[in-house]
Amino acid sequence: MITSKRTENSMNLISDIISELLQTEQSLESPLLKTKVLATRVNNVQLLEWCNDELTGYSNEKEIPYYRKTNGFITANYLNGNYKFSDGVIPIDQLSKTAQKTIKLITLDQGIKTIESYALKSKQIGLQFIAEVVRGVQSSLQEQNPYLQILSMKSTAPSGFASNIISTVRAKLLEFMLSLEKEFGTTTEIENLKQKNALITTIMNHTIINNGNANVVNTGDHSNVTANITFTGNKNLLKEQFENHGVSKDDIDSLITVIDTPNENSNSNYNSEVNSWIKIMMGKALDGTWQIGIAAAGGLIAEVLNHYYGVH
Repeated sequence: MITSKRTENSMNLISDIISELLQTEQSLESPLLKTKVLATRVNNVQLLEWCNDELTGYSNEKEIPYYRKTNGFITANYLNGNYKFSDGVIPIDQLSKTAQKTIKLITLDQGIKTIESYALKSKQIGLQFIAEVVRGVQSSLQEQNPYLQILSMKSTAPSGFASNIISTVRAKLLEFMLSLEKEFGTTTEIENLKQKNALITTIMNHTIINNGNANVVNTGDHSNVTANITFTGNKNLLKEQFENHGVSKDDIDSLITVIDTPNENSNSNYNSEVNSWIKIMMGKALDGTWQIGIAAAGGLIAEVLNHYYGVH
């Protein structure tokens, strides 16, 4: 009886994690910790390492996942002859493609709680360049303009960067858990799962460790939103984006009626009505009513809403 109870409690972890992930206003720390427990029980090293990295941060030796990378906006304090500029744009397009890519890149390697604090506080995320980098950029640009003197330089991430990381981790982990549930059901014993580690790793590779675009978060088929269109507060463009990705007119109209309701919950990115709408849409992705993968649904919703609210 004791063994049976332990097995049942272990398998209930999957259902518990799925339930918590659907609570989009809640922290990711708890479902990640429970996933760590599951990974430990089934002896899946790859899943355990990913959970540890997301919980405590990625070390210098680890490859940072694409969804934790973005391109920053480069500004500088500089002199141009007799004129002084503060937070001005400098002509980095005159640099080599490799140099441009290097100085634009911003990565967040911190644990998920820190990322969530950035999103909650709408904290501006930026990188102040060290003197050696500044001198190198200045030297290259002075070939075209010898009067340019850079005093300091920084790269600032898009304002929705932290929120996008959270949405992507949530969507990926949810799709992984749903895939486990579909493959193994809810009654398979832990000992059996241990023998299926190769399959679990394959599922993980397809749902969590998949390729993506380092510049625009893309969590699956049909999840890419036109990144060069700004539609802050524009309901017509918001409708167009969701229509293009298979959201029904009734569901879009339901969102429109509540999207501008004031958000009285400082612990959530969206008001309670919008959060409820998100849960409904994730449920439709889950049961197939909305013909889109669960991870793609999460990424798409976050991207479109961030554009509408002006946090893209």
